[in-house]
Amino acid sequence: MEISLCAGSAKWLESGGRRSKENAASVCPRDETNFFSEPPMDIGVCMSKAVLAHKLAARHEPNPEQAWNLAHWPSVLSAPGQHRLFVACERLWRGYFILAADALFNPRDSRVPYAILFDTRSWTKIEPQPANRFRGFTYDVPKVLSVTSDHASPSHPPAPAASFRGQ
Repeated sequence: MEISLCAGSAKWLESGGRRSKENAASVCPRDETNFFSEPPMDIGVCMSKAVLAHKLAARHEPNPEQAWNLAHWPSVLSAPGQHRLFVACERLWRGYFILAADALFNPRDSRVPYAILFDTRSWTKIEPQPANRFRGFTYDVPKVLSVTSDHASPSHPPAPAASFRGQ
């Protein structure tokens, strides 16, 4: 699978209770010049009510950015466009966050080397809809209207991309 890296924009990675930049790289879409003009690509994850409440509470913190770890890179996130992370709780889709333009990759973490980033202030509640069981993430998410400009991603402007081959 081919993934693009943002040159020179490594993010701090939380590891072992301390901050470390070691072996962290930012993963970005291939065509960053056209990032917000394509239709959104959506993925969904399951969170417990407590985890979702924790993520939503971060809206009021000085740094409202949160991460969600993944074992595998969702291939749709390598395409240009604004992407959304839908959240299911107790077998119901509850809403979505707009994903940041970059993500983290830690090759030293064999269990969940990818972390997608989102600004918790972008939370958009939706009418609860049934969610089928799944593990990891799913592309089978509710069909909702495209995001509006008030929910634009607050991430840093992307740096030029360089390709690398992942597993």
